[in-house]
Amino acid sequence: MLRPRKAAQKSYDRLSRWYDLIAASEEPFVDEGLAMLDSRDGENVLEIGFGTGRALVELARGVGESGSVCGIDLSRKMVERSRRRIESAGHGDRVALTQGDAVRLPYANRAFDAVFTSFTLELFSAQDLMAVLEECLRVLRPGGRIAAVSLSKEGGPYPMRRLYEVTRRLAPRLLDCRPIYTARSLGQSGFDLTTVRTRRMWGMPVEHVLAARPPLTDGNAGPPTRPGHVARE
Repeated sequence: MLRPRKAAQKSYDRLSRWYDLIAASEEPFVDEGLAMLDSRDGENVLEIGFGTGRALVELARGVGESGSVCGIDLSRKMVERSRRRIESAGHGDRVALTQGDAVRLPYANRAFDAVFTSFTLELFSAQDLMAVLEECLRVLRPGGRIAAVSLSKEGGPYPMRRLYEVTRRLAPRLLDCRPIYTARSLGQSGFDLTTVRTRRMWGMPVEHVLAARPPLTDGNAGPPTRPGHVARE
């Protein structure tokens, strides 16, 4: 992360009570990402950085009684609040939560059909971001998909993004995330990019990216590194 993990964990523990109010403006963008992922009956899905668990509930509804959802988040308080939300929604039997670090996912190779993450990848340093995406690639089955929603560094000019980045440099403890090259990073990690959409939130660009782990081919032990066709919207 852009600050020590212990400090980040304590910060999000403190924010957990108010996080839904703080992140209310993100909800339409998260919902679009969930629709893009399109979790399906019987699937095993992972969410990275689930916060207070709002998206986990939607993922659990999507996979149905025959599916399962796992979630990992750095904050102990976020885990506690999410667990209560999931139990209240009646999905406790199909959702398993872990407090942990996405740089080292505690899941087996090819364990999931899909991965979802929203407004989380921006919290990692450039090096750790690539490590997280490599872990996502590892835990996805061949052909499995990932939907990522992030503040975007692509395109411009965006005056609000420029203002945000200047403010962040001056007050890094106030703004601990930064815009990233979401689709580009996924492609560099070995994913096949499928769809990239850019929306605006408070004048800042937000990327919605759908990508897939390439299927294994004869004689190929791992996924190709060149991204496939991308539909930009």
